[in-house]
Amino acid sequence: MSTSLLVDINEAAALLSTGRRTVELLLARGELPSLLISRRARRIRRLDIDAYIARRLEADADQVQVEPVTPEASALIRKHRSTAPERKRPSKVA
Repeated sequence: MSTSLLVDINEAAALLSTGRRTVELLLARGELPSLLISRRARRIRRLDIDAYIARRLEADADQVQVEPVTPEASALIRKHRSTAPERKRPSKVA
């Protein structure tokens, strides 16, 4: 796997542990931005992949624990957790 700033759809799928079609759907819905290099070449910034992961972690904070792709994603998550208001968890009924 490359460490370049831009990755193709297959590399993005590997970084997200998902399939190529899922990445294509994320691109089509605008959830993951990309750059059109030529008519047939689309690239995704690693930073945008990290930001997507951070958003998903925020949305699924109670259910999902995923290791971020880069240290930048870790910093985004720490920043969000330090500024987010504390959420009350519902009490369990016996």
